Amino acid sequence: MPKSVPKLMKRMVCQYGGEGIDHGNEQFLVVSTPPPVPSSEKAVRCKYGMIYENKLGVAVRTICDEGYHYCFAANITRKASGQFFAVGWGCSKSDDAASCTEIEQIVKSNLNNNDLSFECRFGDRGANFANEHMMAHPLFEKSVTTTTTAMANMAN
Repeated sequence: MPKSVPKLMKRMVCQYGGEGIDHGNEQFLVVSTPPPVPSSEKAVRCKYGMIYENKLGVAVRTICDEGYHYCFAANITRKASGQFFAVGWGCSKSDDAASCTEIEQIVKSNLNNNDLSFECRFGDRGANFANEHMMAHPLFEKSVTTTTTAMANMAN
């Protein structure tokens, strides 16, 4: 297992409810294990988690393990179609292509899905929550709607 991915992601195990059954996953116990607190007060803090194309998933703020200096966001698409699959966030030891490859290998293994392509973005070294607003796909971008009323038009 590559060392540049947090221990929490390495332990991830997926369980599934029955197909076509509403709330089929309710029987699974959710155990929330807080990340270990690094000995250094200067530990980097990052957004951590994954949100899928259906907007389901979890993203939280976490304290990175000691030695992890960068926050990342990964845009994940399907290789065959190029369609958006998910966006993931986490901590990384470095901000190079090898780190993105390690993240890709872990996620593909956990999801048992090799038809995924990754584009990673890294924040500055030591910058807390540098990945918090890295929304890697338009699906998650905030939209602003502007409406013009008849009264506003009359004032012009």
